[in-house]
Amino acid sequence: MSNKALGILWVLIIAGLAFIYINLSTTETIIEDPIKIDVSEETKVIDNNPETYNGYLSLGNRLIEQGDYQKAVENFQKAVSINNTSIKPLIKLSQAYLKNNQAKEAQETLEKAKKINKEDPAINLLLTQAYIDQRNFSAAKSTADLLDQDIDDTKYYQAILAILNQDFDS
Repeated sequence: MSNKALGILWVLIIAGLAFIYINLSTTETIIEDPIKIDVSEETKVIDNNPETYNGYLSLGNRLIEQGDYQKAVENFQKAVSINNTSIKPLIKLSQAYLKNNQAKEAQETLEKAKKINKEDPAINLLLTQAYIDQRNFSAAKSTADLLDQDIDDTKYYQAILAILNQDFDS
């Protein structure tokens, strides 16, 4: 490996470790053996009461925790269909799309959310991630430039984009 490639690799590793450290340094209760929740009964209740917007959001969150991203997407889509004027279900839906490796769908969902609230930093942060996942680095950089540069997540994405830009420009 060349010195340049090794340098880029080290920067990526350090940026990743910093990101992990920052996210793990928050105090949270860690459950060694999380309990799997049987959501089939809850799904039946929600399906019988389609006005339960919060139920779809809650179930979607639990499905994300359990790693069932496709079912989480379906529940967040139902929440969006009930309340399409709020950014909350759109952001949750885009997060599920990103976890399910559906970056294009996440981008489209976030663009809808941006029409509702252009100022929400979570939208631009997730849009940056969606663009990076699609290898659209110029759009990712433009979106990341709109974010508060003092936020750790912004610094992380800016560093990744700087490395990717350097790597693909040479």
